[in-house]
Amino acid sequence: MKRNPFVATCLFALFASMAFAQDVVPEVLMDAAQSSVPGRQIDIRGLVPGMSADEARAALASISGTAAEETTTSTTISSNGIMVRSVPYTRALWVDHDGERLSARLSGLSSGNQTVFVQREADYRNTDRQAPLYEPFLASLLEKYGTPSFRKDGQSVTYLIWSYKDGQPAPCDPSGTPQCLEPEIAFQYLPQQAEAYDVIVYAAIGRETGTDRVAIFKLSSTDLSIKWTADEADAAGLRPALDAALAEARAKAPKLAL
Repeated sequence: MKRNPFVATCLFALFASMAFAQDVVPEVLMDAAQSSVPGRQIDIRGLVPGMSADEARAALASISGTAAEETTTSTTISSNGIMVRSVPYTRALWVDHDGERLSARLSGLSSGNQTVFVQREADYRNTDRQAPLYEPFLASLLEKYGTPSFRKDGQSVTYLIWSYKDGQPAPCDPSGTPQCLEPEIAFQYLPQQAEAYDVIVYAAIGRETGTDRVAIFKLSSTDLSIKWTADEADAAGLRPALDAALAEARAKAPKLAL
């Protein structure tokens, strides 16, 4: 099939403009501020939502005795085929220690590059490591975090959720309205989730079949109010650069003779 050269040129220009990216140092619109709930523990091994990148690095290093691994990324926003990109920032930090992984996910630069999600996980299946006893492990979570807002004891997995709003326990029903969800799923339904909950601590503990030991577990903690406002700030911090790029593109656009 013969390609129309005019159409091909237009397509090239379209994709070229979409690929255009400008590294920007965005304005900082909010600072890192650690989340808390009066009288309750919401940390995971000392890591809490709202920690700055440096605070999270220090907490991870104190646990493992080594510097945390990290990945970087950039925030991007686009309009009318024009895209601007922030300079890179730390997106994730993690350490592997004693067969567990402890990790933190961070927001962009305009929101203070702060921790929005903390997770601790381990899988004892198909390893030589000695798994903790199931009931004592469960009891330790209840001792630290208190009475959960939701608990479901399945045949092989126990689910626990501690949910709060404005410093007070918030009723949690995963099948209710609004749904009370684990942090990573709640992120997909912002801002509605953030209107109902802010701090959420989640635990899923799997029991090894035929034994009294843990097979696998995952703990996570977030503050949805931080996540929501951070997402908004990261986009707003790049908006002036995008507006400037759009204005420049309009000024350089060819004028058709009529």
